[in-house]
Amino acid sequence: MKAHQLATQALPTHTYAKGKFLQQHQLLYRTYNSESLLVRSVLEVAGFHPTDSHDWNVLWLAGAPLDYLFKGLNEHQRINHFPRTMEITRKDRLCAAMERLKDRSGAKACKFYPETYVLPQQLAAFQAAYEARHCPWILKPCASSQGRGISLLDPQGASLPTESCVVSRYIDDPLLVNGLKFDLRLYVLVSCMCPLRVYLYEEGLTRFACEPFVPVSMSKSRFIHLTNYSINKKSELFQQNCDEKADNTGHKWSLSALFRKLEAEGRDIQLLWARIYDLIVKTVLGTEEDTVTAMERLGIHRCNCFDLLGFDVMVDRQLRPWLLEVNLSPSLAVDSPLDLLVKSTLVADAFNLIGVRAFNRKSADKSKIRARIKAQRAVSQLGEYIPGNQYKDMLRDTLEEYSRREHFLRLYPSSHSNNYDQYFASPRAENKWLYSVLFQGLSPSFSPTKPPLPDLLSTSFVEKSMGDRGKSFTRRRNLSTDAELPFLPGLKKVKARKKGKVRLLDVLQEYMGRIVCELANKASLSSDWKQRFEGFAEHMKWGDVKTDTVPTLRQALSVKLDQFQRKRELDGLYGPARTAAEAETAEAGRQGLEQASVRQLERMLQSAGSRTNRKAVAALFDAEGRGLLEALQGTGKEQSCLTTEQDEGEEVA
Repeated sequence: MKAHQLATQALPTHTYAKGKFLQQHQLLYRTYNSESLLVRSVLEVAGFHPTDSHDWNVLWLAGAPLDYLFKGLNEHQRINHFPRTMEITRKDRLCAAMERLKDRSGAKACKFYPETYVLPQQLAAFQAAYEARHCPWILKPCASSQGRGISLLDPQGASLPTESCVVSRYIDDPLLVNGLKFDLRLYVLVSCMCPLRVYLYEEGLTRFACEPFVPVSMSKSRFIHLTNYSINKKSELFQQNCDEKADNTGHKWSLSALFRKLEAEGRDIQLLWARIYDLIVKTVLGTEEDTVTAMERLGIHRCNCFDLLGFDVMVDRQLRPWLLEVNLSPSLAVDSPLDLLVKSTLVADAFNLIGVRAFNRKSADKSKIRARIKAQRAVSQLGEYIPGNQYKDMLRDTLEEYSRREHFLRLYPSSHSNNYDQYFASPRAENKWLYSVLFQGLSPSFSPTKPPLPDLLSTSFVEKSMGDRGKSFTRRRNLSTDAELPFLPGLKKVKARKKGKVRLLDVLQEYMGRIVCELANKASLSSDWKQRFEGFAEHMKWGDVKTDTVPTLRQALSVKLDQFQRKRELDGLYGPARTAAEAETAEAGRQGLEQASVRQLERMLQSAGSRTNRKAVAALFDAEGRGLLEALQGTGKEQSCLTTEQDEGEEVA
C-alpha cells in the first residue's frame, strides 16, 4: 500500500473533524519546497484544501524560510518555522549558541553539550584539545543531514581536518541496549517565542546501530558508532519494525519501549527525564533572542509561527543525555507501522495544539497593516509599554493552547520555569508576567508597569497539573512524574561525598532559616549588618536575585532560602544518582545540621572549602569573626548588630 493511502487510512481519531471549520470559510494549506505526504494527508482528512495562492491558513515548508514569506501575514495564518531558528539547527551555529550560554551562565549550564569546535575558525583551540586529550572525536559537516559526511577521528596519529565542519568529542561510554548503541529522536514543538511556550511530545523514536558496540580503536565501522536511521537501514543486519504493537523489536523502537526496558533494569527514569527537560529548554533559549528580534523587525504576530523540531540525544552509562543536534525539519517519512503510528499522531496533535482558525479573507486583507502594527507591539522587549488587552490575549492563547495539548507535555512555562530566568539573553516582561499569573496565584489584572486587565478569566487562570486527562494513547509511556515539572519535587541528586561531609548550601539553608526565626521579633538591624547581608545575598555565586525588590529584610531572607533550594536542584541535576544508602546518609546529615549549635554552623561556613565559597559567606561575619546569627542571639559579645530605638532602620518583620 502506498504511503499516502496508508497515512490516510490510519490517521488518529482525534484529528480535526472533517469540515469542522467549513461552515463559513474554507481552510487552505500550501506546501513550499516540501512534499510531505503525511502532512498533506493529515490536513486533507481534516478538511483542508491545497492552494497556490497567498490566502492559506497553513504554510508548510522544508528548510529555513526566507524573509519575504513572512510579509503581509494576518494574525490567523500559521507557518511552520520561525525566522532565525537555524541558530540552533545548523551545527556550527548551535555550537556558537552554546558558547554564548556558557559565557552568560557558566560552563555548568551546558553540561549536556559535548566539547565542540568549529573548523577552521577554532582550529588552534581544537589542536590543543586534540593533543591534550587522547580520545576519539567525531566530524560533521555544518549543514548536512541523514548522516552525510560524518566520520570518526581516531586519536592514534590521524591527520587533522581543515575543511569547514564541526568536530565534537565522541561519547565513548554510551548506554547500551542488547549490546547496541542508540540515540533518541525527540519531537519538540515551540508554539510561541514571546511569551515562550515549549512542548515535548510524549512519544518518540529510539534508533539503534546495527552492529554490537566496540571502542573506536577496535573498529570504525559506521554501523557500530553511528545511529542515524538513514545509514543503518542500508546494512544487511538492519531489521525493520513490522508491527506497531511490537514496538521493541528491530533496530527502531518507540521511546516508550526503551523506557519500559530501562525502568525494568532499575534505572532512574525520573532523573533522566528531568535532565532531558533541562536540555530542551536551554537549547531553545539559544535561539530565543535572535528569533524575537527578527520577528519584531519583520512585524510578525506572536501566533504566526511555530516550529516542530527533532532533537537527537545520546544517553551515556551515567544516564546523562548529550545533545547531538537539532533538526529544523525532522523526517516525517513513514517506512514502518511504528513510524506511521508515532508521526501521524504527532502531526495531528501539533496542528490541534497551534489552533488553526478559519478567517474572513476579505476582512483580513483590509486589516493586514493593523495586524503588522499589533505584532510589532506584541513582540516587545522588557520594560516597553504593552496594551493590557494584548496581555489578556496572551493569557487566553496560553490557556486554550494548553487545553488542546493532547499528547504534548509543556516544559515552558511550567511550575519551575523561573529557574531558567538566568539563562535568557534578555529577560522579557511577558514571560515573567505569565509565570506570575499561572503559577504564583496572581490575578490576571496584576501588572507592575502596565494598566490592569479586565478580570474576565478570574476563575480559570490557574492551570492544573497533568494528571489523567482522559485520553488514551496505545504507545504512551508510563510516566511516574508530573510532566509539568522540569525539576521534580524531592529530586535532589548530588555528587557522592565522603561520610560526614556536608554541602555549603545545606549549611546555609539551616543557618539562614534560623536567622529568619530570630528576626521574627521585629528587631532592626544596624546599617552595617544590612550592608553585609546585601553583599552576601547579591554575591555572584548565588545568582542575580536582588534583595532590593522585596520590602523587608526578613522577606529577602525567605527569597534567598527559596533560591538556595532551586540552586541545589539545578547544580545536582547532572550528578550521579544516589543509592538508597547514600540517600539515607544525606538525610542523616541534614538532621545533624538541625541539631548543630550556632558555633558549629558558623565554623562550617568559615571553613568552606574553595576561595569563592569563603568570599561568598564572609559578609555574614564581622571583623572579629562573629557571625550574624550569634550576634542576633547574643551568645557572644554585646548584641551590637541591632539598632537602638532611635536608629532609623527597616522593620524586618
